[in-house]
Amino acid sequence: MVRSFKMQVRQAWVSKTLGQNLGHRLDFLRVSAYPLLRAKKK
Repeated sequence: MVRSFKMQVRQAWVSKTLGQNLGHRLDFLRVSAYPLLRAKKK
């Protein structure tokens, strides 16, 4: 029982960390792609 609880906590922590990293990466891509998109429109 305790072991499965630890596994759940670890899984939740891993998914949270991965989600945060993914969010940061998407923000970075959006910020870095924004000037390129604006340059293409001109």
